[in-house]
Amino acid sequence: AIYVKIITIFFYKKEPLSVSIIGRSYIFRAAFLSSPKQEEKIMKIAFEALHERHRDGVLEILRHYINNTTMLFTSSVLTEDSYVRMVEQLKGYPAYVVVDYENHKISGFCFLSEYSMFPAFRTTAEIGYYIAPDYIGKGIGSKCLDKLASAALERNITHLLAKISSENLRSIQFHKKKGFILCGNLRGIGEKCGRCFDVILMQKDLTPHPLHN
Repeated sequence: AIYVKIITIFFYKKEPLSVSIIGRSYIFRAAFLSSPKQEEKIMKIAFEALHERHRDGVLEILRHYINNTTMLFTSSVLTEDSYVRMVEQLKGYPAYVVVDYENHKISGFCFLSEYSMFPAFRTTAEIGYYIAPDYIGKGIGSKCLDKLASAALERNITHLLAKISSENLRSIQFHKKKGFILCGNLRGIGEKCGRCFDVILMQKDLTPHPLHN
């Protein structure tokens, strides 16, 4: 038998009103209500562990950010081999694609990755997520963060770090809203698309730190 956990989240003025849970694995149903009388617009998404079968959808999203923005720092052309190397590098850390359940389309990609090879930093990981352009602003980023934070705690990872292009103001505000604090600004170290940009460092502690109590 296959058990599915269905989470229905209703938003009115972007605030969750109710959640219902059934079963074991995850399907999210987000209903957006601009007024109490408006008909529900429901989007169902599912998280799937990153796999070879997701290659084309993930590469399409990443190529958009490589070619058009400074949000993804690399300028290298992505190939099938690039995807294989990326999957290999993320082994041991949670990495997921977000699937539009009704349209069978990959709407996003999120992961944790190693912050440092030194064991002193084993409880720290870098966080990353890239949402397909057509799905930006639909709450997928929040679900990715929640999913990764839960997976991090299961692996005794308690510190999340985000490295963000200073041009990505939307991401900076998103992380502030989600409890990340600004902990650094590396000025002018990035250069892409013919312009320089800062790298913003943000951090979130998933559990209270004894040194900061």
